[in-house]
Amino acid sequence: ALKMREYHEIIGLIQDKIHPDADFKAGMAEIDDMDEEEIRVTVIATGLNDLQKADAQLLLREDKLAFDANLASPEVTEAAPTTNNQFANFNKNVFSTPAFFRKNRA
Repeated sequence: ALKMREYHEIIGLIQDKIHPDADFKAGMAEIDDMDEEEIRVTVIATGLNDLQKADAQLLLREDKLAFDANLASPEVTEAAPTTNNQFANFNKNVFSTPAFFRKNRA
């Protein structure tokens, strides 16, 4: 289990890196499938300034371009027509009446 001293040390490391005006909330949870010596820290940041947003978007674009360039073109085939359509007799107008009224009519 995580000791309180370790928890405060982690929180302190995060607080040292964030803006003084940032709205910071911390919490702790135990996850059953994690090893006793393992910890997981999740940081959610909002309100990044415009420069940071532009840098992040540029990185995302570069990653996307690199990813797309390595993709092979998928082969496109036509689906065969179906002869047994399970929805052929489906009445779309049934849903124009609320479920409460449909159940009371039956």
